[in-house]
Amino acid sequence: MTGATWGLGTILGPIVGGAFTDSAAGWRWAFYINLPMGAITIPILAILIPSFDLQKGKTIRERVAQIDWIGSILFVGAIVSLVVAIALGGNEFAWNSTQIIGLFIVFGCLFMDVLIQVSFSPFSFSVKRCICHIRLSNGGSSQSTYSFCVLPY
Repeated sequence: MTGATWGLGTILGPIVGGAFTDSAAGWRWAFYINLPMGAITIPILAILIPSFDLQKGKTIRERVAQIDWIGSILFVGAIVSLVVAIALGGNEFAWNSTQIIGLFIVFGCLFMDVLIQVSFSPFSFSVKRCICHIRLSNGGSSQSTYSFCVLPY
């Protein structure tokens, strides 16, 4: 079902968007059309998708205490510096300017800190803290992939 929806959206999205752009309605209606669809879909999904609790018996406070906030903040800082460097490089500043090189250096340093924090948790007081509880493999190298998820299970 997901594949069919994805395929249909991939084919029909540009066609419908192009039709809206060329019509008197304007290109904004390509985005406005999603509002009623979302208003219909969200309640249906809220009813049909079953809720499950992987941490039964734990309060919200205990769950939030397990999040590696330092690792998450370091990851957000790294990604923001990378995005800003890519967005401003070649437009506002030359690629070899000190601002862009500095942003790439900040990204590299923060991302290394993220990898260290996720792998060894030197800034966390508890072993239970994590960025994500999903185990992708048993190897230690998979620790870096945890940084793509912020919510605990």
